[in-house]
Amino acid sequence: MAEQWVIEDSFCNGRPPLEEVGVRFVDDVTPYETVKTRLLNAGHSAIAYLGYLAGYRTTADVVDDPVFRTFLQRLMAEEIAPSLPEPPGVDLADYQATLLDRLANPRMADQLARLGRRGSSKIPNYLLPSVRAAIEDGRPHDLLCLAVAGWLRYLRGQDYAGEEVPILGPRPDLVPLAQEAGADAAPLLSERSVFDHIGQEPAFAVCVQKGPHRARASGAARGHQAVPRRGRASMTGDSSPGLDPAAVTTLSATPTAGCSPPRNRHTPRRPTSRTGS
Repeated sequence: MAEQWVIEDSFCNGRPPLEEVGVRFVDDVTPYETVKTRLLNAGHSAIAYLGYLAGYRTTADVVDDPVFRTFLQRLMAEEIAPSLPEPPGVDLADYQATLLDRLANPRMADQLARLGRRGSSKIPNYLLPSVRAAIEDGRPHDLLCLAVAGWLRYLRGQDYAGEEVPILGPRPDLVPLAQEAGADAAPLLSERSVFDHIGQEPAFAVCVQKGPHRARASGAARGHQAVPRRGRASMTGDSSPGLDPAAVTTLSATPTAGCSPPRNRHTPRRPTSRTGS
């Protein structure tokens, strides 16, 4: 996808010649926005919480890990993309490849702590729509559940090595709730302001609660330890949601009337650097 910006063509009195600099004008920006929020923004959230808990601090670091890269790749391709529209000018497979390249580029690295802010608004807006679509269509959503479970574990305020994690957002009251609940996801899933009715959907609740345990079981089959993360503590010995992302690659194998300002949506270019990567 070559365009960097997509803008809805709803100007009141002509429009600036932005197409001369690569902007794409469309009648309706909604499907482009859906693609962007459910792939790019949801991908950010998925790796932000699990990656930070595992000891990583930037997008480039976490995507450089082949386990996390495979997790993100499968999350997008197998559990998110099947429910997405494919607007004119967008190739979903190319878009996903572009996102992976961009996130892996150290010259464009973003801080996981920044991406992890405002989880109480990002989870319902970026991840849960794909969960709902997967449940309605009867498709696997184990990796989406693990991404959500990662946020629940993140809310407890410490990474796997016991170091404090930065929690910034409009719902600080969720932190003591998560700390008191421990490995029990039910109290947080009952927060309707975040999860609405889906938190009480049996399929979703079971998936969030038990998905990480299946991951830990996979890790046990590989020697009772997770892949070490840059010298930080291993992820075994804690039954909390979101643990052992080293085994996440096994999870999805088994289903479980006036004039308004024009809307616009940024879509990333294929990243470049001085080295041509």
